Amino acid sequence: MRWFDNEHESLLAVQRVAAERGWHETTWLLARTMNYYHRRRGRTADELTVWHLGLSAAEQLGDKKKQAAAHTCIGLNHVEQSRTALAREHLGRCLELHDEDDFEARAGAHRAIAWALEFQGDFAGALTHALDALEGFRKAGLEMREAEALNEVGWRYACLGRYAEAAAYCEESMALNRRLGHAEGEAATLDSLAHIAHHDGRHADAIAHYHESLKRYRELDNSYEEASVLHHLGDVHAAMNQHTEARELWDRALTLYQAQGRKNDATSLAEQLGR
Repeated sequence: MRWFDNEHESLLAVQRVAAERGWHETTWLLARTMNYYHRRRGRTADELTVWHLGLSAAEQLGDKKKQAAAHTCIGLNHVEQSRTALAREHLGRCLELHDEDDFEARAGAHRAIAWALEFQGDFAGALTHALDALEGFRKAGLEMREAEALNEVGWRYACLGRYAEAAAYCEESMALNRRLGHAEGEAATLDSLAHIAHHDGRHADAIAHYHESLKRYRELDNSYEEASVLHHLGDVHAAMNQHTEARELWDRALTLYQAQGRKNDATSLAEQLGR
């Protein structure tokens, strides 16, 4: 992450040069290479820029899988910016491009659509696509993606208030993540388990899970998810009438949201702080 922080502007420039010179494979690969960095830093605008170049390169190559990956990433970034029509256009296109027997690719598309539907408040629709994604990753034999999908199914059950089912999926996810040594998957699942505990009234368990999640995200230098966990942790302290602790955590989350350009999250949290 330190290397990407230092070299990011150079990478953007290199990709522009590659695109100008018609080096299509390199242009697409640079978009893919920067993907996780942009996600961990919340650099949505940069992510859109590099993936539009990546999509154009994939089209020039005539590579449907690369086009689909680009559409997925562009669609998810439009979701982040509440551009619903554009998000649906790109995410729908990514499903169209995949063959029926390409279980991994179609599962990834269902996963992206689930996230978009959740952002729009359609939790039932998100759960349906999350279950499709889980089935696809299992058929493809991809245990790491299966572990992530188990957590995402559990999370959607939690969003629907079905906490017993949510806990069952998330606990299965945690066991698989730990067996695989998948730290980012563990961090995400701990966040889900904390949310479940919070809404079950088990505040001490929620705080413990959030702190463990926060520790892992910091080890991964994932400041995007760190901001979200700080926000959620503040909510638990607020529910316990520990308002000083809550405001301190919310202030830290707000600073990160603003630095990451997460306008919707920042506005919502600023309103909370104002109450």
